[in-house]
Amino acid sequence: PLQLAPLDVRVHTAYSLGSAAALGPHAITLLVHVDVLPPFVADYDQILKRYTEGTRTESGLQRLDILQTLPPHTNHFTVVESWLDAVAFQAHQKAGTAQAYREALTPMLGALYDERAYRKLD
Repeated sequence: PLQLAPLDVRVHTAYSLGSAAALGPHAITLLVHVDVLPPFVADYDQILKRYTEGTRTESGLQRLDILQTLPPHTNHFTVVESWLDAVAFQAHQKAGTAQAYREALTPMLGALYDERAYRKLD
């Protein structure tokens, strides 16, 4: 009775999967929804390759997976990142790779950059 709209279900396929490490007790996991305007999907692919290659070499990264929504919304992506702790996450946010990624992505966005951080609770 409280539902005012249908559930928002997003079915994804693997776009780029990294190796997953067991998350430590202080891990920070990000879920980032990226909605790229359809004419920019090929450009985003190039930006995303540079981002994943650079980010996967950073210390403190425990996981980096990119998921893509199934047709007809293949311009929607979910980026899943897990960092060892808040210090590693903050270092990543200040790194040139992350800053270049966000700067290049901004003019291509079809919706707000939706980044949500989570921490495992005991």
